[in-house]
Amino acid sequence: MFKLFLFFGVLFVNICNANEVLNIKIKSIDLSDLKYVSELCTQLGFPAKEASLKRRIELIKKYPTQIVLVAKTEKGNVVGWIHAYEAPSLLSDATVEIGGLVVDQKMRRHGVGKSLMNAVEQWAHARGFKEILLATRTDRLDAQAFYKAIGYVFVHTTHFLSKDLEKSVK
Repeated sequence: MFKLFLFFGVLFVNICNANEVLNIKIKSIDLSDLKYVSELCTQLGFPAKEASLKRRIELIKKYPTQIVLVAKTEKGNVVGWIHAYEAPSLLSDATVEIGGLVVDQKMRRHGVGKSLMNAVEQWAHARGFKEILLATRTDRLDAQAFYKAIGYVFVHTTHFLSKDLEKSVK
């Protein structure tokens, strides 16, 4: 069971499980979160140095059409983060896309991911969006099960392609 409280732009979540109550604060990311965010990126298989993350966060914060939220314990430890952004398109109505969601391995299945997704869903809905899209790797069956459990449906499989412009554009 979840209890949500909004106080001065910070979302407080009480996650009640059979044996415990976990108090999580969901708030906008700040540079003091870098160490924890770096560790979470590494857990997901995307190692990132704090200097790189600092540059990325500063860039994202320049755009009001993007949001990065962190979930913090009462002790101030970041146990999850989510990045979402508006995605206008000529092919369809604009949507919000999830750029990434990571929850600490020790905190999974405690409602942290669901709380972060809920916060982004509220943000998107308040901005007038009707749909959120996200991508997950085909081998991430745990992530797929999580997203299905909170109401997301499979749409299609897509291949992401990349080109290194430093090597090809002169």
